[in-house]
Amino acid sequence: MVTKLPRTWIAILFYGALALIAALWAWVSGTPSLWWGPAHLPWAAVPRLLLSIGLGGALAAFTVLLTRFTGRHTAWGRRLHREFQALVGDFTDREILIFAVASAFGEELLFRGAVQPDVGLLGTSILFGLIHIPSRGMLIWPLWAALMGLALGSLYQLTGWIVGPILAHGLINYINLRHLRDKTPSNERAAP
Repeated sequence: MVTKLPRTWIAILFYGALALIAALWAWVSGTPSLWWGPAHLPWAAVPRLLLSIGLGGALAAFTVLLTRFTGRHTAWGRRLHREFQALVGDFTDREILIFAVASAFGEELLFRGAVQPDVGLLGTSILFGLIHIPSRGMLIWPLWAALMGLALGSLYQLTGWIVGPILAHGLINYINLRHLRDKTPSNERAAP
């Protein structure tokens, strides 16, 4: 009898592997620490850390509002909502939290922390969009992901801290996955 691995474990293993690839990439390329900002003195780095956290929260809020707007007012936004809802419709709150946290850490450590210093902001954003190619009906999604990669990468370049992009990515995924699960594009007000 073959035991099926729970999807949360698959997510943890997959995004954990991305984080390990990020660490290996950073080590091989000589990229500075994936965690610490540009300053070597902890107190000198605090203002940039706080800026990273604040801007990460602001980026998350803006993105969540923008996704609500596109879901209500554009055909492609409603189509994306329906497509993703079919994927996450039966996720529990715990599963959504695990997916949001794991994807934020794994993807941000790899793309912003390890790849961006070597490939640059634009190249990393394009790569980020390309890995988000889903079914043919959702071809707008890679463009959206590339634009998000540009925003997250700009935040990382501005502050030198990966914390803000991880926070933004995690909040966006957590809030939007719950919204996708609980709302329908035609009835944004009713939750089951």
